[in-house]
Amino acid sequence: MIQQKRVGIWIRVSTELQVKEESPEHHEARARYYIQSKEGWQIMEVYKLDAVSGKSVMGHPEAK
Repeated sequence: MIQQKRVGIWIRVSTELQVKEESPEHHEARARYYIQSKEGWQIMEVYKLDAVSGKSVMGHPEAK
């Protein structure tokens, strides 16, 4: 029996330019494909932090 693994997708791009060039939707799609390739993994939540700096991400409510 395969143990179910509950996972979340964390989408973060740090600048507006990155949001425009490599869309958060593209990042999410890639993460979903990866998770689908793993047996027993189930997406529980998608966290989106557009244009949030890596320096301040841990203080963001989504990180808690």
